[in-house]
Amino acid sequence: MDENQKLKLMTILLKTSNSVQHIAKEQIKSYTCNMTEFGVLEALHQKGRMTIKELRERVLIPSSSMTYVLDQLCQKKLIERVKNEEDKRNFLIRLTNEGFKYTFKIIPEHYEQMEKVFDVLSDDEIENLQVLLKKLGYYAKELEGAV
Repeated sequence: MDENQKLKLMTILLKTSNSVQHIAKEQIKSYTCNMTEFGVLEALHQKGRMTIKELRERVLIPSSSMTYVLDQLCQKKLIERVKNEEDKRNFLIRLTNEGFKYTFKIIPEHYEQMEKVFDVLSDDEIENLQVLLKKLGYYAKELEGAV
């Protein structure tokens, strides 16, 4: 493959990512939260209570931003910080009852919307795309350390 083809692939990858993110952001805006807040709520909905470190790794945001996001979600009464009985030095983050009700409403709606986006691909194509994107992502991560 020549250099132009690889640059074209990069453009396609970025445009595709932007288009899918735009659809997700627009829907999430209707839930009166942003992408990062939604990511935290989704992680807690899927995995249950988590430490701040676990949430940061799952949602992929820096700790300074995470503190702000958690403060926002606490103000909205969707999450709460509770002492970690196993390690008194840190807190666990969990959904409140209101947070559970909220996520049980919005997450299925969001998944349904995202399914519509990916309906254009067959199951085999989705599986192949996952494999290829992971391969590319892992290799880029290796290169990142070398730069």
